[in-house]
Amino acid sequence: MLTRRRFLQASIAAAIAGGAPWYNLIRRAHANPLILGLSDPANQPLFTELAPNAMAAAFKYVPKNNKLRIIAGQTVQYTGLVNEGGTPLPTTVWGYGDNGNGGVTWPGRTIERHVNDDPLEVMWENKLYGPGGPLPHLLPVDTHVHWVYSLNGASSVNGVDFTRYSIEKDGVPLVPHVHGGKNDSAFDGDPEYFFAPGWHVKGPRWEEKKYLFGGPDWNNKAGMMWYHDHALGITR
Repeated sequence: MLTRRRFLQASIAAAIAGGAPWYNLIRRAHANPLILGLSDPANQPLFTELAPNAMAAAFKYVPKNNKLRIIAGQTVQYTGLVNEGGTPLPTTVWGYGDNGNGGVTWPGRTIERHVNDDPLEVMWENKLYGPGGPLPHLLPVDTHVHWVYSLNGASSVNGVDFTRYSIEKDGVPLVPHVHGGKNDSAFDGDPEYFFAPGWHVKGPRWEEKKYLFGGPDWNNKAGMMWYHDHALGITR
């Protein structure tokens, strides 16, 4: 029995063998820099840039008095992208970091903790704004779905009508989630715990600025966890 998938596979194979022009059109359609004004991924070199050494001393946060202040902000990095002539291109990225040595980076730096350490206090700060006000999102955001600034009525736990806010006026909200940790709910980075730059807008479940991670009941085995943004409807 000839399934649809096998038919397509056979047709494409025959087209390749025969040099059919429509197959070349399909290939170009998936990597045409003119379609959206984007660079052609087929021309980008792969696996040429080393990722940071996550355990290097210079790539680790150094808590002071068992506390960290980590900001989310915008920066420019060379991530390995090149132009048509092979010249490296600077890329605008959002990352985590601090105002000290290293600044904001992508990926964010490493937090190293030990099982017997006291809980670490982290204050996450949303600094996605510039001299002209809140930064626009780097990517399109679908505002027709269930997301941070759509909560209202029964969907808003604290009764706030979040539809009066917008990214353009109030900024991109975020909430860091420590993935893989046995976190208390207040410090887990739940999607509805989001906060806009300067805490101007706080999600319906937001509780406080300072998060605690660690302690005797928190992960008692060695392993890797990672932190990432978890704001409702934006991290799709």
